[in-house]
Amino acid sequence: MKRLSIFIFIAFLSCNQYRTIDSDDKKVIVTSNARESYEAELSKIAYTISVEKIAIGREAISAAQAKLNPMGIPFLFTDVDKLRQAKSWMYIDSIFVNNQHIIESDPLSLVIKEHTAQIILRDFNLISQTDEKALDRIEYYVKCLANSDSPHPGLVYLGLNRLGSKLTISERRELAQKQYNRSDLFMQRDAENFRKMKASLEEMTEEERAKKVGVKKILGIYDEVEYFMPRLKEFIQ
Repeated sequence: MKRLSIFIFIAFLSCNQYRTIDSDDKKVIVTSNARESYEAELSKIAYTISVEKIAIGREAISAAQAKLNPMGIPFLFTDVDKLRQAKSWMYIDSIFVNNQHIIESDPLSLVIKEHTAQIILRDFNLISQTDEKALDRIEYYVKCLANSDSPHPGLVYLGLNRLGSKLTISERRELAQKQYNRSDLFMQRDAENFRKMKASLEEMTEEERAKKVGVKKILGIYDEVEYFMPRLKEFIQ
């Protein structure tokens, strides 16, 4: 349960996956697996930062926050919410690009890039944009996530779907396979713990469940992985 406790801490500290994400693109895209509207799928995207390969563990999150805030990239979900009301994805992207030479050489580069990719794609709605400049940046951030330690398949899947023929079939397959393998490993290791947590929540009263914010957030990760994995597999087959 140590790994799960880390995920719960990070999910609680950062972005709130239960918040509704505004999207101008609400069309339904039909594939071999039944899909919901694009807006509904965005709402399934959870948020965590993977710290399993970082020796300092939870301290990495506070350290990353201390580095991101002076740059102008929000970390806490309250700050993300506030800024996304006033600024577009281009604002966050410009900050990231201007500081990329520093970020790439930082020991916490993995955390910073994974965090930025998640909030810019989801919270600042880059994932729903269709112009050429936006597609170039979607490609970059999707690759950041696919090459990270993140177990989340949602943004990678939606990004690959959005990019379409901009990527070759082999490029899509490679990125999808990387993410699928990592998500599958995550499920194999932790699915039983998730099921126990769900069962425990179901036995609680509404009042008790309302207090389990961190647990509900971590279960959001499980629900995301479970929903998007079979859809991600479409790019592999």
